[in-house]
Amino acid sequence: GPAPFCHKERQKDKLDRRPAKARVPRPHKRRQEEQGTMRKPKERILFVSYMCIDRGPTAEQLYQTDPRYEVKSAGISPFAKRKLTGDELRWANRVFVMGNGYNVAIRATGIYIETKDLLLINLDVPGGFDATNVVSREALVTVLRTKLRPYLGEPQNA
Repeated sequence: GPAPFCHKERQKDKLDRRPAKARVPRPHKRRQEEQGTMRKPKERILFVSYMCIDRGPTAEQLYQTDPRYEVKSAGISPFAKRKLTGDELRWANRVFVMGNGYNVAIRATGIYIETKDLLLINLDVPGGFDATNVVSREALVTVLRTKLRPYLGEPQNA
């Protein structure tokens, strides 16, 4: 004969007959969307130079406090202050390289293969700047601002 009607089946039957709750949008969330104040994730920017002494770190410092971006710098030289790693390439949304050979050097590491959809942008900023010299640093900042403005806009302070 039929199996006895159990308590769990009765509960499930009650749940099935309940009217579905209408999803009410949260007013504060809608207001944030309308005002454009909803927080969107920061874009992750990586600046790659040769030794990571002058150009990369200076670019990083320019955008360090910009609320739109999270920034890092690294170097492709084996003797770089901060060496470029696969983790940094995987972390980044966009990579700015300081010269022509950098794209090739990054691809040659083999790290680039797994991040092939990554956008590499060549800024073509020459070497020879000295970030410890005030005049040289100011010249470097001017060059970097000019080269980065079309991509990142002017640096904003939080």
